[in-house]
Amino acid sequence: MLMASVAMGAWHGAAFAATASQAPLKLTLTSDQSASVPKAAPAAPPVDALSPTMFGWRPWLNAHGIDMMLDETDEFATTISSYRNPTTNTGQYSWWTNIDWDKLAGIPGFSTHTIIVGRYGNDSSHKIGDAVSSSQEIYGSGGNVFAHLVEAYGEESLFDNRVDLVLGIEPMLWDFAGAYLQCSNFMNDALCGNPTIGYENGPYSVFPDWSYAARIQISPTPTTYIKTGLFYTQQNIYQINHGFRSGFMFDAAQVKRPTIPVELGWTPAFGAEALPGHYKAGVIFDENVHPDDYYDINGNAWAQTGLPPREVKSAPSEYIMVDQMFVRNGPGPFSGLIGFASYWHDAANWFTVGLVDHGFWSARPDDGAAIGFVYAIMPPGVRKTEQLQQKLGLPITGDAYGLPFNGNAVTGVQSTWPMLELQYQIHVTRGVTVSPDFQYYFRPNAQSNLPPAAFVGFRTHITLF
Repeated sequence: MLMASVAMGAWHGAAFAATASQAPLKLTLTSDQSASVPKAAPAAPPVDALSPTMFGWRPWLNAHGIDMMLDETDEFATTISSYRNPTTNTGQYSWWTNIDWDKLAGIPGFSTHTIIVGRYGNDSSHKIGDAVSSSQEIYGSGGNVFAHLVEAYGEESLFDNRVDLVLGIEPMLWDFAGAYLQCSNFMNDALCGNPTIGYENGPYSVFPDWSYAARIQISPTPTTYIKTGLFYTQQNIYQINHGFRSGFMFDAAQVKRPTIPVELGWTPAFGAEALPGHYKAGVIFDENVHPDDYYDINGNAWAQTGLPPREVKSAPSEYIMVDQMFVRNGPGPFSGLIGFASYWHDAANWFTVGLVDHGFWSARPDDGAAIGFVYAIMPPGVRKTEQLQQKLGLPITGDAYGLPFNGNAVTGVQSTWPMLELQYQIHVTRGVTVSPDFQYYFRPNAQSNLPPAAFVGFRTHITLF
């Protein structure tokens, strides 16, 4: 049995052929959900929860096609090397609902899925001047509200689950480019879920923020799939002064141009022990307009001329993501030694690599350990702009994406951002996992003039039912 967050993702099951800070959030999902199995809700497996039977109601609800889950994730971190020594805590409670309408009302292949969350707290890395990636991935987005709608969509599976259709609202980067294995085992935003650079792009919605969505997935064979869709995101969903335009805020007048992702996947199982692997590659076509990070409207450096940046349209992103089990420790799909790696490119380049091991200790088969390394190369235009601003004695205008973050000034030229994370998952009791965590920022905010920073902390995940 894996950590509680993995069990939670497995419960949500084929309900996501794709993400999550991103999660329940991404962090509660597993890479098994990237398989070609469509998202129609199957019979719910046993839940690793304080009350697996939902106080006696789950068997009756499941018999009628209804399943629900309530959980809470908390992430604490403090620096042990920074002169500022920030200590913060952030968290999320979430309510998940899946309804199989075949069981409930006799509608073959149809299901509906909803998630509502509430978030609180702050993270530590921003307080030492880093805007590249949060030390606690569950921090941010969602707005300061009691209940934030993450997704609500209908799903239809056809032709013996070979074709799967989704219509409604959902986070795009939870259905595409999801890194579920990593999110179940890491706390930093750079490893948990999608590459951070991906969802800093405004049209790319990620947990817990959504887009209007229409998606189709086709599985030519049991181990392969291709999927694509249309995603329309509202303006300013990640700007707090605009109220995080998602959740229960529906406004067609604020919708951006479409974003069109395409993903190919292969989910083999090798050898007599059926060692599972997940291999996927994708491209995201973005029809929205973005300001250039170096050139102005006349093709000169806007940092020097003061003119508005020129507009850039149709900026695609590409990604490759893999994970493969090498050694099996038990019967579960993730009970073993698994390696993972990914590459994401848009304006920047983002590399991740690491190992996850569950079930290696026979005395504690539900525990797990993980190590992950990230190396990000900042966009060349951002570096050139910052170098020019520094040369001219001007304030440096932005973070790794050329944008100011919470009023924190960038104090040096940004180049590369390496980060190391180690985590151990302790399965305390049914439904409760505590995960001590260590992170090391070699170059906070990708700046050589900021000293390295080490963080220690832990994640607590509790599933009530």
